[in-house]
Amino acid sequence: MPIFHPKSFLDLRLLAFSGLVLVSALAQAQVTRTPDNTYLLRVKYVKGTKLQYSTVTSLDSGIGKSATPLSFKTPVIMKVKEIRNSKALISLTVGPVTMGANAIQKAETHDVMIDTRNASDSPDQMGMVTGQLPEKAVRVGETWFTTAPIPDPTGTAHTMQVIYKFQGVKTVAGKSMGVIGYTLSGGAKGSGTLLVLASDGTIYSNMTKLAFNTPATGKIALTMEMRRL
Repeated sequence: MPIFHPKSFLDLRLLAFSGLVLVSALAQAQVTRTPDNTYLLRVKYVKGTKLQYSTVTSLDSGIGKSATPLSFKTPVIMKVKEIRNSKALISLTVGPVTMGANAIQKAETHDVMIDTRNASDSPDQMGMVTGQLPEKAVRVGETWFTTAPIPDPTGTAHTMQVIYKFQGVKTVAGKSMGVIGYTLSGGAKGSGTLLVLASDGTIYSNMTKLAFNTPATGKIALTMEMRRL
């Protein structure tokens, strides 16, 4: 039977939020349509900006048809502390992680420095190698990719490839939003959709599904849904 470490769930959230969430979070809108029908995706960070999110993560080990998936809740707070040479110093607080009424992991805070493409000065900082915006303007339907270290539920890290696809600007729930789809492959397989408010560049929602199948974990399905408070 797989052994699950609560710390690895926190690690997974650090990846999801410091990477995928920061695709356009903490920023003013920088989705610029060019004369040749391409879109330049950038982030303009503003000192003092603070965003709060809630996430619900469901983990299904597939052990028994009647088994109830484990459900974890995690608050996330992101704040731009300062701007240095067009790069943002961001304080990222994740947690506490709770399961029902029980706290299984205390909140942790990390400082990360990222540029207008969400690239980090320290590639080893988990999650900062994901969520990077494309180097050049892209057309609707165009893709770009990066790699990311993603821990499985036992805490073992796997190198994953993340492929992003710009799906254009659409109206969702009466609001204009940029839509970025993504797929993950490597130590796990998965996909997700990120909705970005076109009005200010901040995240509206993010849904991710991952499937692990390794000797250490067995078959595990993980679903994460993030919403802005």
